[in-house]
Amino acid sequence: MAAIGTFLPDEAFLLDVHADDWKDAIRLAGQGLVNAGFTTDAYTDEMIATVEKMGPYIVIAPGLALAHSRPSDAVKSTGLSWVRLSGPVEFGNKANDPVSLVIGLAGRDENEHITVMSAIAAALVKPEKREQLANAKDAAEIRAILEGRRPAFARYQFPNIQLLNQPTIWRSIMNILCVCGNGIGTSVLLKINVEQAADNLGMDVNVTTSDAGSAKGTANMSDLVLTSPQLAPELEGTTTPVETVENFMDLDEITGILEKYE
Repeated sequence: MAAIGTFLPDEAFLLDVHADDWKDAIRLAGQGLVNAGFTTDAYTDEMIATVEKMGPYIVIAPGLALAHSRPSDAVKSTGLSWVRLSGPVEFGNKANDPVSLVIGLAGRDENEHITVMSAIAAALVKPEKREQLANAKDAAEIRAILEGRRPAFARYQFPNIQLLNQPTIWRSIMNILCVCGNGIGTSVLLKINVEQAADNLGMDVNVTTSDAGSAKGTANMSDLVLTSPQLAPELEGTTTPVETVENFMDLDEITGILEKYE
């Protein structure tokens, strides 16, 4: 998968490094992005400001934070950094603290990094892969572990034609909106895993992503909204059901939610 090396080069890795606290951990993620030429130093401050404003919703699974902010002039190009801490730190997320892996994301839109995010999601949902990543000795070994996933496939809405000259049967498609603070980071990982869980259940879904601010005006056009507990209050007042997901990497948790709406 060529995209892995493009979005996650050697310069973007900081392995087994010390952080004093969550801000320091994000600064390290920002340093990786700067080292790789993806951002300027200003983007690091923007990532910290995002957590200060919206809370620790970026801690999307036990031990894992996806540090990012909105696209801005501080983003030179789309890319990732990978920070493995020598000792975990608290972000203030009761369900998923402490954090030992911080992935930094500088993005302009979902489409530019969907392939590499799919590879990361596929690895992090599997306990054996998480253990391999935690013990990998260098950047090359981490990329090799991530490259073990086949490319994500596109979803299209085709009629289910059972027999020639028989009536076309259209299957109901559920529209699901995944919401995060900025619409291109944690919500993308959630989207990938929602699609996987729905595929396992045999559900036809159309999954889109949005930032919390925009979702207030568009949530009512979906059948279901999924978000983190920290951002759920931002969606109060919508008539669409809102479900919270604590562990974005837990397919069982996501599957349990979807099963209620089959």
